[in-house]
Amino acid sequence: MPDLTFYHCPRTCSLASYAALEEAGLPFTAQLIDLRSVEDVAAFRAVNPSGTVPALSIDGRLIRENVAILSYAALASPKAQLMPTDPEGMARCLSILA
Repeated sequence: MPDLTFYHCPRTCSLASYAALEEAGLPFTAQLIDLRSVEDVAAFRAVNPSGTVPALSIDGRLIRENVAILSYAALASPKAQLMPTDPEGMARCLSILA
């Protein structure tokens, strides 16, 4: 199982990815980033130079943006049925997410 660290901030769009990781049953460490804190953002930029959330570290490799993280959660845990598996259904789902 890969080592997952999820960087998020309350009351932002990162809530969607947080919920998907939980629903997928993937074990992850949640790392709260206070985007109003100069210190938090400066430290976070060492991990994610853009300084944006959500971000997911997978064994030290970073992916950003909800569409990517939601897709990862769905593919990493297919039994959770977070996204359709048929080509058209998947395309429609990604169209809505993007």
